[in-house]
Amino acid sequence: MNFISFGKKFTFIVLLMVSCQESHAQDPLMAKANKMLTVSYGAANYNHLMLNGYLQEQSQDILTYNFTYSTKYSNPIAVTFDYAVSDYTAVGIGVNYYSFHLTENRKDIVDTFNLDTKGFRMAVQARCMRYFVQRPRSIFYFFAGAGIRFRSVKYNTTDQHDIKIAEIHQQYDASPLTYSPLSLEAGLGLKFLASKKIGLSSEFGMITGLAQFGLFYTFRNKWRKVNDNIGW
Repeated sequence: MNFISFGKKFTFIVLLMVSCQESHAQDPLMAKANKMLTVSYGAANYNHLMLNGYLQEQSQDILTYNFTYSTKYSNPIAVTFDYAVSDYTAVGIGVNYYSFHLTENRKDIVDTFNLDTKGFRMAVQARCMRYFVQRPRSIFYFFAGAGIRFRSVKYNTTDQHDIKIAEIHQQYDASPLTYSPLSLEAGLGLKFLASKKIGLSSEFGMITGLAQFGLFYTFRNKWRKVNDNIGW
């Protein structure tokens, strides 16, 4: 009887442990109080595409002088930190950065005009994520962010007239000379856990890079660290 009683207790304990393990294994990737650090790289730079399109049109319209230009933009780098306030919502902060180097040369029968512009833009935003799909290894979500932009621009001249008349600075949306201090982003994202704590990230939408791809690292709740193996 004692052996049977012990066996029942042992079986009950094993079943309880398995049940707890299964329960932990089903915890969603961004369960409440979990945290995530993501570093991503843009596939393209929206501002670069806009400026190149504008300058190509201008170079075709200009017939009175020789006009050449060069535009170099780094693809944006983004770093975000998110904290899950529930099993379906996270808030956080994000930083986005890219640099640029622009040159413009004009030559006619009277004068030669050369402008060299270097600088960078950085945005700091408060972010919110709302998950459409929440799984132990993946989340599919909508995100939105709002914040402020900073920019630094340096020229090879101090003549403000030359800077003002430069073709490379005439397009408001793309010109580094004129910019909005307000930074807004929105779109869809997907994150997939490839190992116990590291995974792949992608975001698409109204963002500087048009598409962002990168890696993330998860920080799980202390009470889940011991037993939460999420099936690995």
